[in-house]
Amino acid sequence: MSKKRGNGEGSITFHKASNRYMAQYTKPNGKRGTVYGKTREEARRKLTKALSDIQSNTYTDKNKITLIEITKSIVEDRHNSNKTRDNSYRANLDTIKRIEKDDIATMQIQKINTEHLKEYFNKIANEYSNSIIRKNYGLMNASFRKAITKGYIMRNPFDNKEELQIPKSKRQDKKISCFTLSEQKEIIEALNKYENKTYKNIILLALYSGMRSGEILALKVNDIDFKNKIIHIQRTLTKDVKAKTIIGENTKTINSLRDIKITTIIEKILKESMKMFRFNENNLVFCNSEGNVITNGMINSAFKRLCEKYNINKGFDVNFHMLRHTYATTCIESGMPAKVVQKKLGHRDISITLNTYAEVLANYEDTCDSAYLEYLEANKLGCSKIAVK
Repeated sequence: MSKKRGNGEGSITFHKASNRYMAQYTKPNGKRGTVYGKTREEARRKLTKALSDIQSNTYTDKNKITLIEITKSIVEDRHNSNKTRDNSYRANLDTIKRIEKDDIATMQIQKINTEHLKEYFNKIANEYSNSIIRKNYGLMNASFRKAITKGYIMRNPFDNKEELQIPKSKRQDKKISCFTLSEQKEIIEALNKYENKTYKNIILLALYSGMRSGEILALKVNDIDFKNKIIHIQRTLTKDVKAKTIIGENTKTINSLRDIKITTIIEKILKESMKMFRFNENNLVFCNSEGNVITNGMINSAFKRLCEKYNINKGFDVNFHMLRHTYATTCIESGMPAKVVQKKLGHRDISITLNTYAEVLANYEDTCDSAYLEYLEANKLGCSKIAVK
């Protein structure tokens, strides 16, 4: 059923001030809309189009709101409604700063099309890593989705996955760095001479568990279950809006929330730590002499100085996260299935594990092939038994 026109709706008159023909209609929000034309026929066509769009629910009101204005409103709304934590909020603010560097940020969202977006993403593919590109892509996509709900646009160009896929960075991905078996021995020997026993145990726990530094530093006494030989990883260190390190209420991701088996080596490290445990209001397993949080930066700097002092690997140019990569690499080289490594590291899905440690897995595959061929030979099924004419 067609919408009943209001008083004077649809009548075309000549507007002397603009020297054009004018027609008015009622918008879906009840406000009056106006179209103009150089001729009566042009004004009539525009009026007919507007009324047709209203009836078919495809009408969008012209709006000068820019992409970055919508993006900022999304980030603030998410934070104010507690959908994002302080650390994620800060990361989103960084994403906004990156988007603002390009002219697309100040374009009216109604005027941005697929070609504009493709040009933008092709440009940043030369500048940023894949993880940064994904963040920009995700927040911009959310901006277009919100623009649709607000009635600013009718179509989200991001919905066309064939035309607008997440581009891959043209920057070469950094290879993971880890310590060799001989370097691991050097680390252990250096730690045996290390005066700070708390830092010593933190470093050892990372080397033998693959836990992130923030997870270790946020461990509380009741997270450790010696009876069932399990560490419950339930939180990590994070930063508030002012970039101050705090104990988070959750882990880095939902998949990081996990249990780790306490091996004999881990048990020895933890029991040694518990002997030195000093009371602190947060009940942390590891804290400084005043009972306060040890930050990621503190333990990273201490580890870098240790490697520099004993000339291990690249000296001061190493980082604490290499211990996590070392643990994962050693697990794979020892024959642990990738699926088990994924669970221990708390990766969202196995593709992350496979992609991160692809080179290690490839080398391990060569070892497995050799073992497979030796097994065939031992059971008289090998190459020597195949007759080739």
